[in-house]
Amino acid sequence: MRTPMMDYRGMKALVAVANKQVSQYLWHFLNAAGAAQVHSVETSKDALTSINSAPCTHYFIGYTMPDLGGPGLARFIRMSHGGVANASIVMLIGDPSPQKVIDSRDAGVNEIMGLPLSGKALGERLAHMAVNRKEFVRCDTFIGPCRRRLHSGPFKGLDRRRVRHSHGNGRKIA
Repeated sequence: MRTPMMDYRGMKALVAVANKQVSQYLWHFLNAAGAAQVHSVETSKDALTSINSAPCTHYFIGYTMPDLGGPGLARFIRMSHGGVANASIVMLIGDPSPQKVIDSRDAGVNEIMGLPLSGKALGERLAHMAVNRKEFVRCDTFIGPCRRRLHSGPFKGLDRRRVRHSHGNGRKIA
């Protein structure tokens, strides 16, 4: 299956990765692909400054960012006001584990990519994100793209997110 080509001309990206080699690779890839703007930082403090001064359409975040960590930085972006909160976030994880993937998803990232990166995998993942936009979810405990991958139709059963306490009979108690 061939992935459609992506138009990078409208992309404004922030690469927030502590690993300088990965950061430079992403910066060069995005610039060569034709991104309108690519900015690279190595600390959470610099990332926060950049997010507030120049909002982006895409954020590439390393899981091991100093200070806040990758999930913390993703949560900050999702809780921001305006278009920043709806921007695409790609989490880069050097040694993916089930817990790191869950932490990243809970933080509201769109995609998770393991390291090392290849240009082919990165291009395919970005094209997939552009073509298959996920519905955005906002509730008390989560802000981000819908984490469900399979479209199995409407949910059937008790909506546990809406029910705080229950006596086993499914009745809502406020």
